[in-house]
Amino acid sequence: MWRRMALVIGCAVLAGLAAASWIRVHEVAGERYIMTSERLAGSAQSFARELHGRLESADALVRYLSATDAGVNGSLLQDRMLTAEAFHGVVVLPYPELPADAGNPADPTTRLTGLSADDRLRLQGGQSLIRALTPATGGTVLYLLHQVNSSSTPRLGLFEIDPGWLWQGAADLPRQQSMIVIDTADHLLFEGSALPPEIARMVARTPAERPTLSGQPLLRDWQQNGVAWRGAVVGLDTRIGRLSGPVWSIAVYGQLASLPVAVRSITDDLLPLLLLAAAAVALATWYLCGCWQRPLLRLEAALQALRQGQFRRVNLSGSTDTPRAIAQSFNLAIIGLESRYGAQELLSEIDRLLLEASDLEQSIEPILLRVCTVTEAQVAAMALLDRDAPAHARSFMAGCDGAICPVTRINLEPETTLALQDAPQGLLVPAHQLDRYGFLQALRERGAEICHVWPILAGSEVAGMLSVGYRGSMEPSAQLLRYGAQCAARLQIALSNRDTDARLYHQAHFDSLTSLPNRVLFRDRLSQELAGVGSGSPGGALLYVDLDHFKRVNDTVGHGAGDQLLTIIAQRLRSCVKDGDTVARLGGDEFTVILRQVPSAEAASEIAQRIIDALQRPVNIGGRDHQVRASIGITRFPDDGSNIDELLRNADLAMYQAKDSGRSCAVFFDRKMARASVQLAESGLFRAVRRREFALYYQPQFALQNGELVAMEALVRWQHPREGLRFPKDFVPAAEQSGLMVEIGTWVLESACRQLMLWREEGIAPGRLALNVSLQQLRASDFVQLLDQTLERAGLPPQILELEVTEAVFADEDARVALRKVAALGVRVALDDFGTGYSSLNHLRQQPVDAIKIDRCFMSEVPDNYQATTLLATIIDMAHALGKQVIAEGVETLPQLDLLRQRGCDIAQGFVLARPLQVADATERLAQRSASTALLRRAG
Repeated sequence: MWRRMALVIGCAVLAGLAAASWIRVHEVAGERYIMTSERLAGSAQSFARELHGRLESADALVRYLSATDAGVNGSLLQDRMLTAEAFHGVVVLPYPELPADAGNPADPTTRLTGLSADDRLRLQGGQSLIRALTPATGGTVLYLLHQVNSSSTPRLGLFEIDPGWLWQGAADLPRQQSMIVIDTADHLLFEGSALPPEIARMVARTPAERPTLSGQPLLRDWQQNGVAWRGAVVGLDTRIGRLSGPVWSIAVYGQLASLPVAVRSITDDLLPLLLLAAAAVALATWYLCGCWQRPLLRLEAALQALRQGQFRRVNLSGSTDTPRAIAQSFNLAIIGLESRYGAQELLSEIDRLLLEASDLEQSIEPILLRVCTVTEAQVAAMALLDRDAPAHARSFMAGCDGAICPVTRINLEPETTLALQDAPQGLLVPAHQLDRYGFLQALRERGAEICHVWPILAGSEVAGMLSVGYRGSMEPSAQLLRYGAQCAARLQIALSNRDTDARLYHQAHFDSLTSLPNRVLFRDRLSQELAGVGSGSPGGALLYVDLDHFKRVNDTVGHGAGDQLLTIIAQRLRSCVKDGDTVARLGGDEFTVILRQVPSAEAASEIAQRIIDALQRPVNIGGRDHQVRASIGITRFPDDGSNIDELLRNADLAMYQAKDSGRSCAVFFDRKMARASVQLAESGLFRAVRRREFALYYQPQFALQNGELVAMEALVRWQHPREGLRFPKDFVPAAEQSGLMVEIGTWVLESACRQLMLWREEGIAPGRLALNVSLQQLRASDFVQLLDQTLERAGLPPQILELEVTEAVFADEDARVALRKVAALGVRVALDDFGTGYSSLNHLRQQPVDAIKIDRCFMSEVPDNYQATTLLATIIDMAHALGKQVIAEGVETLPQLDLLRQRGCDIAQGFVLARPLQVADATERLAQRSASTALLRRAG
């Protein structure tokens, strides 16, 4: 810990020192920058003043020496110059007669004495001129030009100024300073250290850009080899008194101080500060570790114990200030956690009791004991409202001393339930209001002076109450009340789960419409009856009740009325049996009745007849009277079987026998029925009818004259769940034998008409829809009515439908009557499988047959067999002679198609044109009727 603390404190101190040092470095650099500028400016100004005085002295000396005759060729003047330290020497020349721009430019004298007219006037007027000459050997020589008299002749005296005298003091500038003097003609008069030419020119132009003759220096900055330089430039006007010359630029420059220099300047001051900071860090670390380490170690030990589930408090001895406050807060938190942990354990025990209890009421009393403990209450009570009598409740109560009171029945005022319903968070009842709530009387008797009540809701209604009572007038803490609310919430969930379980059980075992036991509960009760029979009690009977033609009710007055009728039927069935018997609904219009302890077959038959009579009584629904009939199959147990599935199968067989015997009757199971229906039962046809495992395929029929698709024939297929698709030849005989053909045919009729209606809505319907009708359907008394209602519901014209019948129809009087009624509706009739059975031409002439269908057996040898071809042609001619349309089925080759066309056959269908199609494929084929039409046209 001390390492981390020292590191943190040290880093904080170092960060502060670094920031302060950085600020100080910048301050030092700024101070040095200002100081350097001031020093440079002072040096430039000081040297300018010195030069000004020296030039003025040189001019005065020249005037003094030139006041007398210079002698021949200036000899006298040269003698006088020997004592003048300001000059190297003098040269006396006659005035140049050439213009200023003539002469030999290579001659320095010519360049020096190339005077303009103004210069002559100045010289003749007694003024002196300053001239700078740059010889080929390098350097710059300054001359002072003045007019002298030589033998009474005006001559020009060139006085060479001694640079040592003129620039004395320039080398005595402060350290790290240097100087350069340049005139306006870019003559480098003096150079302390070598400067690049561009820097020298910049300095020379400074007086021209900003006049500084007032003596105020100009500052110039530049970079040279990565080093920052600053120069102070002062302009010196050499027109002093009677001296005339150009402006000189005097620049004193030096190197600016950089950050490393500034850093080095404060290094000596930083070392003592670092030593002082290290001492402060060490002292602070020692003090803080002494204050914090011991309490933190204790706190760590307490936290380790807490991880192991132990609530250990921290010892406060030796702790001061903040560590002591933290330890106290931790101890308070431990106390709170210990209390909450104990409360959670009690709540967990309540959860366990609720989960383990098979009956909630058995676990209420131990739960109330724990409620007293967790809420620190004197007494706790729970009241459960009676569902059938909400004004009454059963009260359970337990005290903190472990005493359990007997269950009592209490009365509840309506305002109490309303008050609790409006206060889902609970209701605090002080002592002066306890008399208002009668259900709290038992808590008062146990010493409660203040109570808190929580409602236990079932949805939005009050289903119970949890109450706790305290002695004294002090209200319980908010935490205790929260525990009480959590207990109430758990009880509410338990009650809700109980109600949900009851509701789910009812949903799983009872029919939602009739409230009768469903198939699951029926099998359970039947298994109980079979087990009871095995122990020696009398046998019973199972009745399988199936309503006859119940579907007509749904089709005529709607499914809502049908559901209402089923409810009434369920009530009548219950009224026909004694207590202990079971009436169940297996689904749809199928009911079963379990009769217990039936002494004889006559007793079972009597109850079955009672059911038939009760159901036949008219029922008024939607303003119409409906008479329901039922077919009942009866099987006795254990005489007919001791297995549930076996009994159901027996009763089912007997029920279908009742339907085949004319309906609205009861038939007992006979062993002969089982033997006759073994093949049928094994085929799974009963299951297929109930589960509607059938599908319709549609095969197009084409007109041979123009190739147009003129009709569709609906063909039924059985989609067996294990064996796949089955064709009519595989199941129709069994269906006819069992009487299921009527139900299958009804489904085919309704499904085909519904599909035709959809095609008409899409505008792609064929001209006709053909479907097969069995003899059993035509024999049914309600077939014509069913056909008429189906066409009306689908909104189909009768002539769009074509029913195909076999020649066996003509041998049955009831079927012939039904056939004439069908024709009277306007529905077309076609004779299917013509020529395969016994046919009477007189029947063909007299019966309302619109078309005949030549069976595929006549097409198999055409056109290879002459006799078969001749017979086919004869059938076509005979049918046309009787005014019948001819349809050929089973056309599978192009030669057969050509022959039918040549012989004048009207319509053909077969694999060569189109195979039977599923609904989606048939819809697509109707939408694009081109492929088979083109094939027929090529064949023609």
